[in-house]
Amino acid sequence: MWTGRGATPSSTRSWNTSGGLRRGSPSGEQARLAAAELGHDWIGTEHTLLGLIHVEESPAARILRGLGFTSDELHETVRTVIAERLAARDER
Repeated sequence: MWTGRGATPSSTRSWNTSGGLRRGSPSGEQARLAAAELGHDWIGTEHTLLGLIHVEESPAARILRGLGFTSDELHETVRTVIAERLAARDER
């Protein structure tokens, strides 16, 4: 589970379009915590992915683990991709 370190997002919106994460759902809460830990004030697909793997008994977590993913590896990958995209944006 996420430790919730860092500031909480200024917005607690959950991604919710026809069956997406809902406010108060375990995956939605974990996505919100992941966004907060990364210092983001939005919840995007990267946070949703991190939230899904942290709900241990969810079908999504089982599928991700079955594909060889761990929560730590996903978290590091998300951090790396975000840093790369921000660096590329700043170069423009």
